[in-house]
Amino acid sequence: MPANLNEASLQAYLDHRLGANAVRLTELTRFPRGVSRETWGFTIENLDGADRPEKLILRRPIEGAVYIPRTIEWEYEIAARLAKTDVPVAKPLWYEDDPAWCFDDGRTFFIREQIDGHWNVPHVVDPAPEWDQHRITLSKEMVAKLGMVHLVDWKAHDFGAIIEAPDSLEDSGPRAIRQIYRELEEVQFEPQPVLAEVKEWLLDNAPPAPRLVLLKGTNGLGEEVFRDEKIVALSDWEQCSIGDPAQDFARTQDLLPHIERDGQVIWSMRHALDYYESLTGIHVEETTVDYYRLVGCVDGAVYFHTALQSVADGTEPNIRRAYLATELSHNFLRKLLDATYGRDVGGEAFGTQEVKEGEAVVATDA
Repeated sequence: MPANLNEASLQAYLDHRLGANAVRLTELTRFPRGVSRETWGFTIENLDGADRPEKLILRRPIEGAVYIPRTIEWEYEIAARLAKTDVPVAKPLWYEDDPAWCFDDGRTFFIREQIDGHWNVPHVVDPAPEWDQHRITLSKEMVAKLGMVHLVDWKAHDFGAIIEAPDSLEDSGPRAIRQIYRELEEVQFEPQPVLAEVKEWLLDNAPPAPRLVLLKGTNGLGEEVFRDEKIVALSDWEQCSIGDPAQDFARTQDLLPHIERDGQVIWSMRHALDYYESLTGIHVEETTVDYYRLVGCVDGAVYFHTALQSVADGTEPNIRRAYLATELSHNFLRKLLDATYGRDVGGEAFGTQEVKEGEAVVATDA
């Protein structure tokens, strides 16, 4: 079995990869967040005079249960394509799948640059009036970066070779639903009547997309690298897809606030979507965002159902994942049950703090 991931084994790997005495490892730290990927930051000193970055990231699947059925190699390929665009991302350097050099239980990994910054932003959810403009500025920054992603020519950069694209604008919603339910079929170990029931509603009510764009997936607070009020790198691409731009707005964590002062709404989802249209020329309806919030609930329920199996069979000792698999799974299913039996499926019913908390918990790296 390959060596455990620690300073000595990583130094040995770097000697193998870059050459003996090429670099000296000076620090190795595991990023504390993340339940789908492990993210390790490390620093090196270049001893051979080569011009290589000294702050690096090692990213690999978590140990045990797989929550998102996309390989780390797939994520590396996404990052490699993004690095050739104007989208701000950390440059991927290489992918490793040699069992002799994959640590612990042989999990493959990739190495990328580390971008200086932080995943958290002070006062981003502070309701005090003095932080209104700060929150609006951050919201506009997130919208602008999503716009950059959505304007990528995904065909020219060959994203279609590794991502299943919808057949048409009308197929965008149904394709997203089909993908989620295919994943459910692979992991389901007990009946899920709520998910079975809501599938038909989703297929019957899927809105056409205004344009088929490259999507980031989960985004917002906890998913990007910030420096003050600027996003210097978009991170976490493991749920990247191609589809309706409304999907990204439905899955933005904490950076699309509703702010009302003295009876006047000074920022809202509509403001954000209008700003987005001014940057991209793409019009997105709020009702479509509401629809994809519901799709996000289904995706979350399937995601946590995957975690639930390992908890149910006793192979998962991590208490945090047990919480994800039970309470948060219940929250998503309850919201879907409300929708199935005719209650409000848009606006405040989906995308409220409860859903955001569920998404925030699964945030991986910054």
